[in-house]
Amino acid sequence: MGSWVPWTALAGLIVVVALVGGCSSGSGHVPPSVRQDITPSQLEAMMNDGQPLVILDVRTVSEYEDGRIPGSVNIPLGELPARLGELAEDARTVCVCSGGVRSVSGAQVLLDNGFTRVYNLQGGLQNWHGAWEPTGSANRFALLWGWIRGYLQGPRGPGGAAVA
Repeated sequence: MGSWVPWTALAGLIVVVALVGGCSSGSGHVPPSVRQDITPSQLEAMMNDGQPLVILDVRTVSEYEDGRIPGSVNIPLGELPARLGELAEDARTVCVCSGGVRSVSGAQVLLDNGFTRVYNLQGGLQNWHGAWEPTGSANRFALLWGWIRGYLQGPRGPGGAAVA
């Protein structure tokens, strides 16, 4: 009757080791598997923390040229599925657009294609108070005009199709 106790204890130990071992990523950081919404101040903190960061602007080329966050990369939402190879799957990537709608779609495209460290700027660039490129021009007006133009065209999904 006492012979089953060691086997039960051994089985329990194996389960505990498997659970503890499976929870460790080695780096101490477990990347999100879903999009995380961040505020403009959180984005600024990420920009200044010294870690690699990709700011992915999914607006149209003309909106991007009107004004952008310095160092951001422009891949319009409709082109994103075909241009995923230009981005690193394991990089922290923050999706941005004018009002925060297209960037949610962009973040989902990334997540659906294996990206794990995906963030979305809540409220889009209309809430951004940080630095702008190109500098020295009326970029706030340009951003507002770009947002209005983008709103009138409607959000675009993969392939340029209108998003309902």
